[in-house]
Amino acid sequence: MTTEAQQLRGRLAALSQIIKLGQGAFEAPTPAALASYIVNRSLGLIPADRSTLLEVRQRRVRVLAQAGQAKVVGDSAYNQALRTIAPAFPALESVTLLAPDVENDVCPLRDRTAFSADREILVVVPLRSGRRRPDDCARFWVLGFWQEASRPAADGSLPLLRVLYRFYADAFESLDGRGTGRFRLAPGRWGRSRWLWLAVIVAALLVFVRVRDTVSADFELRPLEENVVYAPFPGTLRECLVGDGAPVKAGQAILRYDSDEVNFKLVQAMRRCELARMRYEVAQKQSVKDPASLAAAKLLQLEMASEAADVDLCKWYVEHSTLYAGADGRVFFNDIAKLLNRSLTAGERLFEVIPEHGALIAEVYLNERDAAVLTDPEQLSLALYLHTRPEQSLRGELLSVSPQALPIGLNHYGYRIRVKLAPEENSPELLSGMRGIARVQGPRVSLGFYLFRNLLIWWHGV
Repeated sequence: MTTEAQQLRGRLAALSQIIKLGQGAFEAPTPAALASYIVNRSLGLIPADRSTLLEVRQRRVRVLAQAGQAKVVGDSAYNQALRTIAPAFPALESVTLLAPDVENDVCPLRDRTAFSADREILVVVPLRSGRRRPDDCARFWVLGFWQEASRPAADGSLPLLRVLYRFYADAFESLDGRGTGRFRLAPGRWGRSRWLWLAVIVAALLVFVRVRDTVSADFELRPLEENVVYAPFPGTLRECLVGDGAPVKAGQAILRYDSDEVNFKLVQAMRRCELARMRYEVAQKQSVKDPASLAAAKLLQLEMASEAADVDLCKWYVEHSTLYAGADGRVFFNDIAKLLNRSLTAGERLFEVIPEHGALIAEVYLNERDAAVLTDPEQLSLALYLHTRPEQSLRGELLSVSPQALPIGLNHYGYRIRVKLAPEENSPELLSGMRGIARVQGPRVSLGFYLFRNLLIWWHGV
């Protein structure tokens, strides 16, 4: 293997180890655990003789962690020497090499500390992302190397530390609650006015961002041409000739009234009418001989007409005592068990014949509190989703919107929207009576108005 290949392989291995160390740093649960992780685990990549993590806050120095020590010995000679020069560390902007043979104005006391006698080289790594203010708490990672044996290692570690310190700095900032550093707002850039800018941005969003006013409502599929039969007159139903949901033909008998009493009244009315006719004929013949009886004949004629009207009325009742289907389809009763053998009122709904393959419409029942979407019917948009087929919406054409709220339940009112389904939607799979959810969209309104209106509705419990 050539020298260049070996160098490339070594660089890739170092980069892989840096990424692993950075990932492990973000898994540390506390700052103390992260400090211990940095000073110990990093020695597998950086061949330093000593590894110490310091915290400098307003020229006060504290040793957070030290390699190979479960508990930091703060009064050791080495740590005392570090406290002597650490107050000058906040002036460092990047990874810095401190050695007796290297000129550096950051630590003017460098040659007068205990490090001069030991001829030890220090590498100071500021663990900050560059976004902290100077008065913030700063952490510094100090690595010690023996000059005679480790100077090449110290020089070779500088490029690795310039990459690795970014992971450690961001890990500390994430634990401090400041975010990942790269995506948070920089205090120095925004300052105290960041809240004002944030308020301006929110206000602009509320005013200029426009959204579709969208609500949900229930709907039901109904035939386009309804064939509902109501009770023509008061009475009692005697029998039902077909079962609920049975197929029927146009003109087929469905229900039958109890017409015994009406037939008896018809026979009596016919007898009274015949008797009145006979009396009128006799009076008419007498009026030819006696003009004074002409008035009596006129009265008998009126009585005969009245009895004839009673006969016609009874015949009408008899003719309408049997109710027929008005179209081909399936018949559905309004609770047939409650209809039979009880007194009906005129106009009471009895049954409905629904065509099996006729055109369908969707009747959407929009709650009154959501009526704001109806302010402009031309911009009204509906998407219909059946409970049995929620993956695809039904298309249709808006037919009408009720001009006023209608009762849709107990103490509830709403608007009825009728939508005619497109011809391609009228498949045999769609049956009258199917239900679903309609997504009703009105005109675009500002985001602020939309949120404020919904807040008022929630507050008042409408």
